[in-house]
Amino acid sequence: MQHLATLERLIRERLPADTGMSIVRHALGNPCEVEYVHEVRRVLDGRIVGVKIRPRGGTAATVLEMAPDSADIRFVREGAQVHYAQLEPRDRVSLLVATQGLGRHLPQVYNRGIQHETSGYGSQADFLKRYLLVFQTLAHASEAGVAARSAIMDPVRMDPKFLPWLASWLDFTLDERIPVTRRRIFLRRAVELFRWRGTLRGLSEMIKTLTGLESSIIHRRGPQPMELGNCALSRPLEDDGEAADSEVANLPYVTHAGEHLLTSPRFSREEYFTIVLDYREKLVSRYRDRLAELLEQVARIAQQERPAHLDFVICFKDEEVTHNGLVLCSTEALSPNAALGRACLLG
Repeated sequence: MQHLATLERLIRERLPADTGMSIVRHALGNPCEVEYVHEVRRVLDGRIVGVKIRPRGGTAATVLEMAPDSADIRFVREGAQVHYAQLEPRDRVSLLVATQGLGRHLPQVYNRGIQHETSGYGSQADFLKRYLLVFQTLAHASEAGVAARSAIMDPVRMDPKFLPWLASWLDFTLDERIPVTRRRIFLRRAVELFRWRGTLRGLSEMIKTLTGLESSIIHRRGPQPMELGNCALSRPLEDDGEAADSEVANLPYVTHAGEHLLTSPRFSREEYFTIVLDYREKLVSRYRDRLAELLEQVARIAQQERPAHLDFVICFKDEEVTHNGLVLCSTEALSPNAALGRACLLG
């Protein structure tokens, strides 16, 4: 009965055809189509004046319409009024939409009597009227598509298969594994996001938009070394160029040597940034098997959006200072095992 109440509301409020189709398809889930019926009153042109329920089993259709002498909704089946109606999930719904018909565009010699209610059933005018309504009904889908042409370029309403094409305008490759909703949100926010492209803030917003993961990005710098064989003996630097022991724990591949650090020459004079995600256990419990895929997406986004001269490290918040478990790989060699390591350095 709740579904019937929704259909009755469409009739009472005289909603437009496109609005009614959206309500039936999304709120009720039934397949829906438009069927035009002749109506002389211009005020009702394009409005829903009735609903026809076509049962899936092929039995007689039930028409819901407003009674002519009252505001009540009556049920008509096979020309006789009945006291009940029902709507099953797979029943097809036809919205009866009022129209003056295509006959009004014909020369007067052809449409004589077609715009008057007095033309009797079975007359030539009535036959031409009903004949033209068939073509008007068949052409509704094409006319609705032309009327909604603005939706072709709207990332929220456009067909999902065109999202990669729209993203190509921005020179951005959308991963098909990203949910459609997130891809739509990204394209909707593209102008805003691209203002910050190439910055740490822009990368963080891009990761959040496409994966839903919160992240903080920290810019880091390797120590200035003094060569000592195959290693480098150095101390980390403050912003003013002075050495600072407080940053020791944030440097990769370092070993204490008194007051100095032994570091691989790979990181000598190199700048990089760290993408810090939420706590590992929290992400595992929330995303489970999808976590490896999400981390791979984060890596690919960072590889695509990072400044060209910077490498990056991905780690969890509770393992940010742990660099002994770094996994070194390239984007071509990225695997779930690598992405699930304690951290991931991509170059």
